[in-house]
Amino acid sequence: MPSAAQEKSLGSVEYEWNCKWCHAADRKGTSLFEQRSDIAMPDLTTLTQRHDGTFPEDYGKTVIAGSSARAWHTPGQMPAWGLYYSLESYLGNATRLEEWQTEYVEAKIAAVVKYLEGIQVE
Repeated sequence: MPSAAQEKSLGSVEYEWNCKWCHAADRKGTSLFEQRSDIAMPDLTTLTQRHDGTFPEDYGKTVIAGSSARAWHTPGQMPAWGLYYSLESYLGNATRLEEWQTEYVEAKIAAVVKYLEGIQVE
């Protein structure tokens, strides 16, 4: 498993590649997509504030993975990144074990959540 520093680095890279298009580079949901649609993007820097002062790690993992009632990408919902990461790992090498694939997906999601935890405002 990656170290905390590597997770943050991986998380920030994943954010840059996959999340900023909707949640914006400033992570406040002020992207061009949000401005041109009727879908309000949440401010990801205030997750802790909106969850009574505790960073919602499990909630974040569930939402990012898409393993909630919001599992598929429909208007007003975000993509199921768990499915995306699962396909990404499989396409990288179709002979990989399913067990490794699960670890890959969980590590990517955990890295993004760790990154989000590090950007919370006071």
